[in-house]
Amino acid sequence: MPHTRRRQQHPGPLWRLLSSAGFRFALLFAVVFLAAGLAFAGVLWWGTAGTLERQTDSAIRADAMALAERGRDSGPAVLAEAVEERLALDAEGLSIYLLFDPAGRRGGQPRRAAAAAPGRELLVPPQRRP
Repeated sequence: MPHTRRRQQHPGPLWRLLSSAGFRFALLFAVVFLAAGLAFAGVLWWGTAGTLERQTDSAIRADAMALAERGRDSGPAVLAEAVEERLALDAEGLSIYLLFDPAGRRGGQPRRAAAAAPGRELLVPPQRRP
């Protein structure tokens, strides 16, 4: 019986590529780069969303306080007119207004403004009397 020698099998080129140190370093670098990019995008989104939320809250608070002060100084009729003026200036129809009377109920006059533009109401808290 002739002695048959097994032929030594060399791994394929793909296996050699995957097992090389250069490929492993490149893969590690790609994973670290991807993680850093995702972290940067997350921090950027978080900061932007927080800033926009604070600016929006500040604008709403300033508008509500200005209208509440106007209502305190001039009365509910002038306040309703101010709301109607602001609704007339809102070309996009995005304003939301709701007026309360001194007893804490929804006021009667702003319904005219709300009827002209459904869904537009301002949240102005009722004034407490000492």
